[in-house]
Amino acid sequence: MMRDTTFIKVSVLCLVFVILVILLTRVEKFVSHTTLENMPVFYINLDSDQKKRMLAERTLGGIFPRVERSPGIRHAIGKEGCRLAHISANTKGIATTKPGGYYIVFEDDVKINPNTGMRQREVGQAILNCARTNADMILLNVQNYPETAILDDAPNKIQRLSTSSKHPEFYRILGGTGSGGAYMVKHEFGKKLIKTWEKHPMEHIDWTWHELWPTHMVLLHRPLLFLHRPGQSKTGDTNVRLATDPEIQDFDWKIAESYLL
Repeated sequence: MMRDTTFIKVSVLCLVFVILVILLTRVEKFVSHTTLENMPVFYINLDSDQKKRMLAERTLGGIFPRVERSPGIRHAIGKEGCRLAHISANTKGIATTKPGGYYIVFEDDVKINPNTGMRQREVGQAILNCARTNADMILLNVQNYPETAILDDAPNKIQRLSTSSKHPEFYRILGGTGSGGAYMVKHEFGKKLIKTWEKHPMEHIDWTWHELWPTHMVLLHRPLLFLHRPGQSKTGDTNVRLATDPEIQDFDWKIAESYLL
């Protein structure tokens, strides 16, 4: 009788072990098989902004095989239209991914950061490397306010994914600066973003999402892969972004590192 009980216990433990191995293998398999072809990509664009639509299609179409326009939302208060548009784009991202999968949201005035020296193919490879981190969200653009950024070293397992020998490719960001210009989101985290934004009407989405960062793995990619173009802006508090505005300039990593936790 005792032998039978012991055999049952060992059998159950073995079964549990096998199930865990299968589940972990499936998750790893999914992450490692993320491709640019199966990654949903959306850019937010107002119906009236035909020029930005063409620029966005040209910029993103050279990196991703499939790019979908997510209509912008015009509102008397720019940041409210911006909030609603990002909720809509993330809703599409969640609907087109499975748990563990990633989607990317862009605003229509982004461009590849010329300071990276990367070609479109190389930017695509950098984005695939982001998927390997298994982070909740990866920021591909932030405003150039490095003195406000709360940065920390990424965990060792993420640091080992860096393809640069000169500097870390990923930092963990816990607060401070942000931008809704270009960000990569895991399916599950997208749901949390939407819930957070729905609790904060009439507020900037790149302020309110900070409350999620300390308890989740949010990364900042170095170098910034994308910057905003100067020009008219209808989704923020300003009507125009100048080339000299900090919010669209490249990030000053030297200053940011001096504040590193």
